Amino acid sequence: MTTTGAGAGWSFAAGQVITVFRSRRRPEGEPDYQRVAAAMEAAAREMPGFIDFKTFSADDGERVSLVTFATPAAQQAWRDDPRHRRAQQQGRDQFYVEYSIQVGECGRVPLGAARRLRAWSVPTRCHPAPPGRRTRGRRGLQSRDTRSRNPASKVSSSARAR
Repeated sequence: MTTTGAGAGWSFAAGQVITVFRSRRRPEGEPDYQRVAAAMEAAAREMPGFIDFKTFSADDGERVSLVTFATPAAQQAWRDDPRHRRAQQQGRDQFYVEYSIQVGECGRVPLGAARRLRAWSVPTRCHPAPPGRRTRGRRGLQSRDTRSRNPASKVSSSARAR
């Protein structure tokens, strides 16, 4: 697998919009494709709200491009850009055997991912909170005291003896 492209770095955040473009190209359109693809990447990078662009190529010829914008409005502006619309039509007519597009909004970025990607800027705790201390978790505010979440701990000592 090979990758191309780079953006502003690993700055993922809730609310960003990610477009996943999967494709297989026609070999006869390659020279024109390279020119159009380079122009579209440059145009996307100029758009307000652009975050990141990456393309991955598999051994079987499938390509996956990920384009990230800061907001739905920024992604829609790129989608509707006249240069991009012309390139899309040219892709359908000349470049692609098949393609699919998926667009999604990032709902949240797990803290672990943020730690791995931007460890220098994300405040982290090296050790879990002590028992009884309340921390923010996946379900909101919750206790780190495992006894409060363990059903066996609610059984009376006389019931355990049986």
